[in-house]
Amino acid sequence: MSIVEQIERKKNVHSDPDAKKIICNFYTEGMAGELVDLLKSRDAAQDEKSIRCISLVVRTSLEAAVISCSKMQ
Repeated sequence: MSIVEQIERKKNVHSDPDAKKIICNFYTEGMAGELVDLLKSRDAAQDEKSIRCISLVVRTSLEAAVISCSKMQ
């Protein structure tokens, strides 16, 4: 079960399959880009800040995006 599907189940909402695909692709590509930048970085303090920011975005905005997309139907 994908993270999007877990959120849907937890919040008892259902999104259009195309919307789910867009959300998954958007977050996957964004996360991949940030992780590549993190691996290239040599600044431990900046790395820690980046990790905290990525974690915050995933914890807060992903759920909001899924809920919002479920209301667009």
